Amino acid sequence: MEKYAMPMVPSKSDFLADFYHAVGSFWAVESGLYRYGEDQCAIESYLFPDLHSYQNNGVSKKITAILRENLPQGCPNDLKDSYSAKSLRKGSITELMTHQKLTGLDVCGRSGHSTGTTLDTYADKSFIVRGLRGGKALAHYRDVDANVKVPRLECLGGHTTTAVEALLDKLFVVSVSAFKRSGSLHIVLRTCMASLIMHHRSVTSEFTPANAVATKLRNASRQAGISDSRYPGESPECILDRWSEIILKDFEDRNPEIAEATTDMAVMAKVLNQQTQLLLEMQNDIRELRKGKDEAALAFAAQQQRITYLENENASIRRDFARANGKLELLKTPPQRNRERENNDDVDVTGTTGGSKSPRSELHSSPSRNAEARESPVAALTAQPRHAPVAAPTFASTARTLTYGAEARVNA
Repeated sequence: MEKYAMPMVPSKSDFLADFYHAVGSFWAVESGLYRYGEDQCAIESYLFPDLHSYQNNGVSKKITAILRENLPQGCPNDLKDSYSAKSLRKGSITELMTHQKLTGLDVCGRSGHSTGTTLDTYADKSFIVRGLRGGKALAHYRDVDANVKVPRLECLGGHTTTAVEALLDKLFVVSVSAFKRSGSLHIVLRTCMASLIMHHRSVTSEFTPANAVATKLRNASRQAGISDSRYPGESPECILDRWSEIILKDFEDRNPEIAEATTDMAVMAKVLNQQTQLLLEMQNDIRELRKGKDEAALAFAAQQQRITYLENENASIRRDFARANGKLELLKTPPQRNRERENNDDVDVTGTTGGSKSPRSELHSSPSRNAEARESPVAALTAQPRHAPVAAPTFASTARTLTYGAEARVNA
């Protein structure tokens, strides 16, 4: 059997004709990547192993029956009988042949038919570019030379890596080595899961939440216990809807459809409108960036204000502590006036060296009083002096008293 490359791109419009969503649904719901039995290695490379035992004619009859069963109700019998398994190829080739930007070589490169010339001898049928333009046309891309991007799980953010890997394990049962994490086709499995999540809301809306694909995805999300720090407290089902919006927006942003300008004014107006839409989206993105920058600046200013307040509060506490410490030192040190009084207690107030001291000098030179003053400065300040006993008058003191009295009367 001769083989040729068949590059597949995601559908631009919906999930009904999307290759990655269709294959992902089969792998998830029907465990299409699980092989069992003795001939596991023999059928490992078959996409639909259950059809391996059928003859070609039997497979065609099965597809024909499925097509006719799903035609709209009321379809005339003669029209219904005209559809068969070959109708799928007829429809695709007819669409390719009527596309304005495709050539006959593009059609043959996609369908695998020969050109009927010597070109077939030298053409490399394994070269994927030969069928890539036709694949984009069938996926409803207006620009068949556009760089089409597939849906991706990485747009969910690095913080969801653990949840995404857990969901991948619960969604698919994989025994084919090429699709395991270390296999060369594991990226295809991740793309299929991204497509399933991206179209989850559309599938649920069109076929109700009870359909097999949506039910399998919800059950897998609950079993994996997926969560997202951006949406705390939300259930796995709600997280699944959130992820569906994120992946769809990322896919549309990375695959913009911009019409080419022509002499037709209507088309030119459409082009301008699309360019305006892109500019508005860029403006919204810039506005969001500015908003985030302003919020960060406000948060920084609030932190600086808080730091300044704490520094002032710390300085105030230090000043209060210094004043309290000064008062404590004052209470521990005797006042200067008491120290001078204690020093004067030993001086002769009469000015003579062997004369008697006055009662007051004797009082303050008392050891007990001095000890009390040294032990308690406050008590020394508040204590009242007590009168000491008066000594008997001598002859000399009596004579001086009489002399001073007589001088006073003469002067008067």
